[in-house]
Amino acid sequence: MHGTAIVDDIEVSRDIAGFLKGDNLSSYVSEGYRRDLARMMASSQAGSADTGGLKAEFKDEALDKATSGVFLELLWSDLITEEDSSGLLARLTELMDIFVDTGRFEDILYIYDAVFSMEYPGKFKDAAISMMENFLSSRQFISRLAGAFILRGKNNMESVVRLANALRLYIVKPLLEILSEETNTGNRKFLLSVLGELGRDILPHAVNKLNDNRWYVIRNMLYLIRQCDGRKYLDHARRFIGHKNTKISMEALKTLLHFHTPDAVSCLKSYLQAEDTAMRTQAINIAGLYRVKDAVSYLLKLLEKKDVRGRDLPLKIQTVKALGRIGDPSVVKSLEKICSSKTLLYKDSLEELKLEIFRTLNGYPRASVMPLIDAGLSSKNEKIRALSMKLLKQTA
Repeated sequence: MHGTAIVDDIEVSRDIAGFLKGDNLSSYVSEGYRRDLARMMASSQAGSADTGGLKAEFKDEALDKATSGVFLELLWSDLITEEDSSGLLARLTELMDIFVDTGRFEDILYIYDAVFSMEYPGKFKDAAISMMENFLSSRQFISRLAGAFILRGKNNMESVVRLANALRLYIVKPLLEILSEETNTGNRKFLLSVLGELGRDILPHAVNKLNDNRWYVIRNMLYLIRQCDGRKYLDHARRFIGHKNTKISMEALKTLLHFHTPDAVSCLKSYLQAEDTAMRTQAINIAGLYRVKDAVSYLLKLLEKKDVRGRDLPLKIQTVKALGRIGDPSVVKSLEKICSSKTLLYKDSLEELKLEIFRTLNGYPRASVMPLIDAGLSSKNEKIRALSMKLLKQTA
């Protein structure tokens, strides 16, 4: 990992900048991180974690906050000595550790804002800020904070994002490293959602990690480039079009479509015509997800392709879903033709395809599908009749 953190209007000391540039970021995902997460999970289940002497002293949340307020008031006082200031900062960081363990992210943010506030008049302000920076950038704090985000933040996303934004100078690169090493899919998704809220500051670091050789890391970085408005990094995403790993190449395709690049639709069309069924299926889904009207003619070819052996039903169903998301009324005539067709072979497959068509009619202009709705009301298929009645009521 190389490069500097990018945070607007924040001055970083040389020591902290050097620490953040170091190649030891993998230490954040060492056994320490996993041990911290396991410890907090055990604490959550048992309800009696041992978080040190202060845990017993400050059990009441209101008392915790009041205590931190008193410490901060003293820290601002002109009457304290440098030794007193260091002692107060140490107590505040101990409180922050407790707040991490109990998922009180707003209380951590309160202390952070107070210490770094421009209004802070303490004569030892520079020393206090330096000490706090060292604490916030420590492996121990960041690994515990990441574990707390995962364990306690899923129902408190707003507070997690607020705190992560405030601490982004210290946590972006370590969180990306933790994300890359995290083995639990749900935890990875959560960390992705947090990182995705941090904006463009994460982009240089995400781009650097595109050089990773793990497919899921590359895919996640492409997602973050898209999520964090990384238009200027499109050339980095484009080089993964045609990648041998389909998940990577499709994530690159989504990125091009998201930013409406001139070559996005042509790339999509080539995937829609791919020999590989899995690749075609993903391309179909992406065409629907991004409502690519220029892909309609290709989708219709897939839908209308003769299926003598009845093996293409899953692909055709996905195509119907994609067309429904796009909602181009020019498609309706083809849908009517399918719904009026009869066959003695693979009758069950045809009925399933017709049913899926009626499930997607909401995506089209109502006037264009009224003939289909009227025909569905007299269908022998009970489910189609029910769907048609529901659609008819919605037009009333």
